[in-house]
Amino acid sequence: DALLTAKTEVCITGWMISPFFCLKRPDPEHKTRVDNVLSKIANLGIKVHIIVYMEPKMALNIDS
Repeated sequence: DALLTAKTEVCITGWMISPFFCLKRPDPEHKTRVDNVLSKIANLGIKVHIIVYMEPKMALNIDS
């Protein structure tokens, strides 16, 4: 719900982000899937920024 209330921009960062993850369950129509929600937000003219990074080998070595 919070993502849909954004006024100017949305920033997401993480080391494992899936566009197919549903933000609410159950969601048989996939309306809350990350890619669908971000697409809806972007189509409203809100900037969407996504940064995906690799985990540091020293802290977490799971080869994700």
